[in-house]
Amino acid sequence: MKIKQIALASALVTASTTVFAWGGPFNNNGYGNGFGDGMMDGNFSFSMNGSARGNGYGYGNNGYNNGYGYPAYGYAPYGYAPQVAPAMTEDQKAAFEKSQKDSAEYHKKQQEQMKAAYEAQQKAAQDYYAQIQARQEAEFKAQQEQFAAMRKQMEEQRKADIAAHNKAREEFLAMRKSPFEAK
Repeated sequence: MKIKQIALASALVTASTTVFAWGGPFNNNGYGNGFGDGMMDGNFSFSMNGSARGNGYGYGNNGYNNGYGYPAYGYAPYGYAPQVAPAMTEDQKAAFEKSQKDSAEYHKKQQEQMKAAYEAQQKAAQDYYAQIQARQEAEFKAQQEQFAAMRKQMEEQRKADIAAHNKAREEFLAMRKSPFEAK
């Protein structure tokens, strides 16, 4: 009974996982021709939306008529002739030259002001750095003096402690002596 169940289960699994592959009429060129068996499982989803809108109008070069649009019937091109600026008067030329000169002078003055401001910022930064460095040196010197004073105080305290210890030791030794040893 178990052998029949195993055979039935393996046949069912084989049948359900077999894929029939069709090569198509493409001759596949080295990717395989004909039919094949295989196992696969997959899922694929693809979605794309697009929208476009436009309006246009024109008569341009359509490959014919040498780029003139409609065949030439002897008519002028559509539209107006390009506008030509009128010649300037002497007063306008003088005003334009003065405007150009004033603009160049203003630009030059602005560059000089920016250069002066940059140099002032550099000098201020150097002065500030010098102040910070002088303050740090003063603080370091004060710390060194404070450490020297603390060392001196500790040395004096150590000497006083040694003297007190020696005095207490002598008193203790004197007290331990018996009255018979004193003579």
